[in-house]
Amino acid sequence: MPDTPADSRVAPAADPVPAVADPAPADTSPVNPDAAPAPAAPVRKTPRTRAPVNRAFSREIVLAREIAATAQKDVYAPLLAAEEIDAVFIEKLLQAIEAAHVLLAAAVGNTTDRKSDTRSEQALKDALLLRIATVQARVKRKYPKAGTPARSKFYIGQLLSNSRSLLDSGATAILFALAAEPVPGMKPADIAALRTALAEYRAVQTDQAGDQSHATTSRSRLKDQVGEVAVLRRQLQYAVDAAWPAREKGNAGVRVEFKLNPARAMR
Repeated sequence: MPDTPADSRVAPAADPVPAVADPAPADTSPVNPDAAPAPAAPVRKTPRTRAPVNRAFSREIVLAREIAATAQKDVYAPLLAAEEIDAVFIEKLLQAIEAAHVLLAAAVGNTTDRKSDTRSEQALKDALLLRIATVQARVKRKYPKAGTPARSKFYIGQLLSNSRSLLDSGATAILFALAAEPVPGMKPADIAALRTALAEYRAVQTDQAGDQSHATTSRSRLKDQVGEVAVLRRQLQYAVDAAWPAREKGNAGVRVEFKLNPARAMR
């Protein structure tokens, strides 16, 4: 068979060019200048942790302690003594600081106890409500018709969880009602458990009231004691202000040690 001439060969067909989709039309709708802007995403605030006692009390105690320690340096004794700040005065300040520190620890402890009692009260309240709910469920078996007057003796339909006094009085009334008539499924052990739950709930309320009273008293005494510390601390600083006045630039270092402004007199 004769060879086919090179110029008579048929070239292979080229791959078809894929169609390109028309671009999406641009949004040419007019902008409404009166339209309300999109609402901004809400910013979550970090919850603040409240200190058991006023932080200013702690700051005053620390400040006074540092200043008293500086005043005990021998190099400052002569000029401080000339301003009637001697070892006796400094010792008085240190004792006041120590007393304030003890009261601060007591105030923090009592406040913590009160918070713990609050959590305990909730747990005991839930336990008491559970006991009452069991009694009420059994009473409904005895009196299945809603609205039966006998149900009211067991506080069925009452929101006992709304207040301490209502829960206390309701639980007490239910115990009296259980003593007066039998209820299906109620055993002496169940009644005793309800009585114990009520007693424990009452006890934690008494403890909480006591802790609240102690915490309030401790904070009041702490406030008075820190006030005394602040008065003595300021007396010492006024003496330093007189012995090393701010007008003399060479006194800047000493004034800083006593927590004073190096260039301005105390008010």
